Amino acid sequence: MAKPCGGTRIAGQEGSDYVLSIYNVAEQQVVAQAAIDSKENEIVAAPRVLEQVGLAGKIVTGDALHTQRAISEQIVERGGHYLWPVKENQPRLYEDIQRLFAPDKPKPGFGKITTDFLSTSKVNWGHGRLEKRTIPNQRHAQRLPRLAWDWAGVSPGTQV
Repeated sequence: MAKPCGGTRIAGQEGSDYVLSIYNVAEQQVVAQAAIDSKENEIVAAPRVLEQVGLAGKIVTGDALHTQRAISEQIVERGGHYLWPVKENQPRLYEDIQRLFAPDKPKPGFGKITTDFLSTSKVNWGHGRLEKRTIPNQRHAQRLPRLAWDWAGVSPGTQV
């Protein structure tokens, strides 16, 4: 995640210097960083910072901005795995995944459609209301949209 460096804003300039960091949760420390030039963004800096660390057996996460094929391929080629949220910045992939998790509508007279989804639900009472949250998980990669196969290391997904 890119963060502005404290105290780096110069009077009269618009912004601060930014640094993209890799944080190791198990060690609870930043293990690599790359400066983000004023004319680039995190997508350009991400491959540089990923080169600084061993990825074999590691899971790389990030926000939707990092949901990029090239970054995903770099991680998989180096023996790692990734977990990206998919949002509208990848419109075709987003639409395909929405269709994958959309409920099927049965034809009249044929009854309920069986699915291969596993799901978990949790009911909470808080903030003056009762909430039920259900998270479906698609178990079989064969049902993934064709577009998803263009992504290195793709596997079944979870909708949150």
